Amino acid sequence: PEHIRKHWIASFCKELLILLKMETFLVEDPDPNEPIIPVTVKFRVKLGSDGTIDKLKSRVCLRGDKQGELVDWDTWCPIAGFRALRIFLAFASERKCRVYQLDFIGAFLQAHARNKTYTTLPIEWVQFFPDLAKWFGKSLRLLKSLYGAVDAGRNWDDELDSWLQAAPQNFSRCPAEGSIYLKFVGDHFIFLLNAVDDLLYFSNHQSTRDNFETTLKARFDVDFIGQAHWYLQSRVTQNADFSIGLDQARYSSLILSRFLPSQSLTSISDEDRVRYNAPLPADYVATKEECSGDSMEVLRLESEFGFKYSSVIGMLIYLLNTAFLLQFAIRKLAKFMAIPGRKHFEAASHLLRYLRCNYTTLGLKYYPSLTVSPLYLLIKPLDSCPNNIADFPLIIFTDSSWQDCPDTSRSTGSYLIYLNGGLIDGASFVPSPVALSSAESEYNAAAHGVTGALHSRQLYQTLRGVDPDTPLTMPMFIDSQSAIVMSGNSRDTRQTRHIQRRYHYVRHTVANGDALPCKIPGKVNPADAGTKNLTASILSVHQPVMHVDVLP
Repeated sequence: PEHIRKHWIASFCKELLILLKMETFLVEDPDPNEPIIPVTVKFRVKLGSDGTIDKLKSRVCLRGDKQGELVDWDTWCPIAGFRALRIFLAFASERKCRVYQLDFIGAFLQAHARNKTYTTLPIEWVQFFPDLAKWFGKSLRLLKSLYGAVDAGRNWDDELDSWLQAAPQNFSRCPAEGSIYLKFVGDHFIFLLNAVDDLLYFSNHQSTRDNFETTLKARFDVDFIGQAHWYLQSRVTQNADFSIGLDQARYSSLILSRFLPSQSLTSISDEDRVRYNAPLPADYVATKEECSGDSMEVLRLESEFGFKYSSVIGMLIYLLNTAFLLQFAIRKLAKFMAIPGRKHFEAASHLLRYLRCNYTTLGLKYYPSLTVSPLYLLIKPLDSCPNNIADFPLIIFTDSSWQDCPDTSRSTGSYLIYLNGGLIDGASFVPSPVALSSAESEYNAAAHGVTGALHSRQLYQTLRGVDPDTPLTMPMFIDSQSAIVMSGNSRDTRQTRHIQRRYHYVRHTVANGDALPCKIPGKVNPADAGTKNLTASILSVHQPVMHVDVLP
């Protein structure tokens, strides 16, 4: 319709005029062996954090399917992911700093092309720009990094990185996480977290932040958004006490509206809350024996249940960036994405309905100190808890379920890593070896937990301005006394030689003071949620130390 079409045309015209204003193209004939890569236009409705339309966005891009093997450049560059975001927010809360956000306008167009690339603009576009006819239907050399180019991200990263690390900016790129930059000037500091064209930053001094904004504005075309509230498609909530919330409630509602379109999110019956009070049915066991016989049977099940199994699981996997309570359920269902059977479809349907009843209870929260978090109330009364537990910022929980896989007899392991009581990392996984005892199974899970935590420790120490390998003891809560004994006992037998390398690694970690094994009862171990199909009553014990309620 014309009243809609005119807005999209206006958006498209704005995009092309920006490209020409930024001097993106140069009319130039390529060498005979130089390919000319055509462009395409991508149209997208961008939404605000509240779900309302922010703007209609048109983007002229190089066609990726036409680049293929034409280039062999090194195109990798680090960008912010959720693990970096979680640690970044947790550290900002610890330092009692407000987190701010900025957006680079047309970021890739602010970076010079470092490789020779040719393109052309369709002659049909001249109808929108009759005064600019010389640019259409001609071979054009890219002077700037056009979106869609395989090297665009790397070009922009090189441009921004070289400016940040040069004088007088003098930022350092974090060696443990390349998306984070840091700068210390005496007692003042400023930290940056970059995801392509969206950047978060915080400082403990107003003049340091003001100076950064002024110098950045003089070099780049940038829009300062104010305090951060929306990043990586997740909501950031900054509270008066400097605690910070992070949730994917809007993404959760998107999943539900797509796969349960007839189910309301505002009127949930008590019957549904009771029926779907756990992520999986109580008697569900993940096994390949329940898989479909062929792809035709999968198609019939998709028609019957009203959703594509792989699409549901694929979207739920991204939700795991904040919904750690669903780790076990989603990881188990993900094993059968190739040819899922009826039992798997039923379990996925149950999980969607559980999410419908609980999608606002799966947020994360980061605290200024451990003592004001629910985690402190859980571990402080434990006999094994160190008296000075508040002096340990990083805490690990690990658990394992011995030989719970009916197909392979392998165990399911899990670990959770907290920073000042806020959950920053975690996983549910199936280690490769088949454990010969429950103690060995628990020990394998502990090995994975320590491995993951050492990276978090390196990043945390770097943010504190010290060498990333500076010692920092991390209490590691395990619900197996045998596994704890193994970590401090170098005695081996013929039955344990096959895991000698794991013993060796964890024992040295404990001996070096990097980890401090502590006993925790299994019924209150939050890592238990990543290894078993738990009932609602047990989940209610773990949920308060993993998640908080958020606004819908």
